Amino acid sequence: MDFRKFSILIALFVTSFFSANAQKQSDDLLHAMWIYNIADGVTWQNQETFSTFKIGVFGAAEVAKELKKITDGKKLKNKTIEIFSFKKFNEIDYDIQILFISKSENGLLDIISSEALQNSILILTDRVKPEELKYTVINFLPLNEGKKRFEINKENAQKQGLILSKTILKLGGSEDDLRQLTNTTEAELEEQKKELEIKKQELNEQIKLISEQELRIENQREELKNKEKLITLKEREIKLQNRRLDSMTAEISIQKQYLEANLLVLNTQQELISKQQDDYLKQKKLVDSTDNALITKQSEIKKIDQKLNESKKIILTQKDEFNLLLALFGVIALLTFVAVSGYFKKRKINRRLNEQNVEINNQREELIAQSEEMRRQNEYITEQNEHVTAGIRYAQTIQTAILPHIRDLNFTLDTFVIYKPKDIVSGDFYWYAHFPAKKSKPETFYYAVADCTGHGVPGAFMSMIGTRLLNEIVFQNKILNPAEILETVDAKISVALQQETSGNQDGMDIVICKIECIDTLERRVTYAGAKRPLYLYRHDTADFVKFNATRRSIGGLKKKSKNIAFEQTSIQTKAGDRLWLCSDGIIDQNNTNRERYGSPRFEQTLIAVADKNSEVQHKTLCQSLDEFKGSEAQRDDITVIGVRL
Repeated sequence: MDFRKFSILIALFVTSFFSANAQKQSDDLLHAMWIYNIADGVTWQNQETFSTFKIGVFGAAEVAKELKKITDGKKLKNKTIEIFSFKKFNEIDYDIQILFISKSENGLLDIISSEALQNSILILTDRVKPEELKYTVINFLPLNEGKKRFEINKENAQKQGLILSKTILKLGGSEDDLRQLTNTTEAELEEQKKELEIKKQELNEQIKLISEQELRIENQREELKNKEKLITLKEREIKLQNRRLDSMTAEISIQKQYLEANLLVLNTQQELISKQQDDYLKQKKLVDSTDNALITKQSEIKKIDQKLNESKKIILTQKDEFNLLLALFGVIALLTFVAVSGYFKKRKINRRLNEQNVEINNQREELIAQSEEMRRQNEYITEQNEHVTAGIRYAQTIQTAILPHIRDLNFTLDTFVIYKPKDIVSGDFYWYAHFPAKKSKPETFYYAVADCTGHGVPGAFMSMIGTRLLNEIVFQNKILNPAEILETVDAKISVALQQETSGNQDGMDIVICKIECIDTLERRVTYAGAKRPLYLYRHDTADFVKFNATRRSIGGLKKKSKNIAFEQTSIQTKAGDRLWLCSDGIIDQNNTNRERYGSPRFEQTLIAVADKNSEVQHKTLCQSLDEFKGSEAQRDDITVIGVRL
């Protein structure tokens, strides 16, 4: 309030004081003047949001008339003034800034104040009883009695967020205080003028500073516009990458069919090779048996040679030449027969062996050719697998770029993320959004973890669809309640995948929570889940609570579950409490004994590290999981997010 208004207000109260004693002005006019000038000395915390300044009068129509005369053509705090007169209790409109209640209506004061005090309304009353003072902010005292003109309930003023000027506080004092204000010396007034001049200079400097700040803000707006353009370009790039992924997926499908056909051919060839190897082994056994027969024949021939030698000795010892000649002739005939017979048998065996060797060599060459063909096909399959893997790794780069960066998650709240895809790309995804505080809206954070149908490339496609839908629903459609977000995601996935006509059953299980920072200590968490729970640890009481989800998934064609509405839970928490969101990958992981990690083990691990920082929690959970599964392969995608409020 400037010096001129200060002087007018002092003069007004001095005038009203002496006028009351002299009976020159009516009580209604004085009350109207008090109401108007008191309003100018009070500041509301949210008065910038007022479009007009509304003053209500209950049970005093004449006071309302006097107020209309006084405020005609004037403004209060640079805002148009509206005066309302309420004759009945049920006519009172609480969308006002000031409410004056006449003495005749003090009996309803307790009922009126319970509603008015909730709407930051300055309550003015006339001569209430001492026990009724708790229902008002400023109470007018009798005009012609005592020294004080009115009394102030500072406690209610503070609760309402009303700031009373020093002038109001002084004028609410005694009659001596009032006279002392009217006897202000010229020197004091001059001193106040100098102070006002200094404040004016300070104000000019502040205006200059504000101008510089406005210039910086304008530059920042230009930077934001440039960033928005960059974001638009990135969105276009992502759309282009999505199209490339679609074409790559189609190509991968064709290549997969081709690989399956090649694999079938390879299996057939392997069966043929195995059969030929069996024939080769049989023929080798036959050759080996033939060689054994030859060896046996040669042994027999050696025995015959020995017998011949013995016969020669006998013949030489015989004296009868005839017997010798006859014996010699018989031996020669026998040897000739044996030799000729052995020659023909050996020739026949050699011919058969040669034929078998030729056939074996042909089969060996055919096997070598088939092996070379199999090697070429394996090289082709390996090359195709490398192409497919390279495409999937490129998809992993895109998926990683879409996920929130841990730097952004840790910018305000202490957060850790465990993200372990089973394959290169994942069917799990996590999502994050941040809304800074605005006027009456507190700073708000959103966290979500989703487990899409399947894993690998099909799951990754679903995760990208889920991320895009959440961004569209929250940032574009401005749907901010978790339960409504889940309902909208369910409807949009059904439309996007044409599930009513195509019979597609893909979908996801998801947990989403909204965190509102009410003040420096209090946090309000609003949670909704589709088959995924939320875990909470209260730091002050060391309580661990699991909030179960609605037994309904997102997407699919299960008509019974569609009739179940997603439930939403509001939780009052404090700074220092912990929240955890996760997919079912870590809980369903098994070890070498086919045992599940399980919810009890997971919850006990969370309780054990609940008071530790995020880095320790991340390390402990990963170690616990690795020790449990041992050499067993990972069964599903795994995602866990921990947030310290």
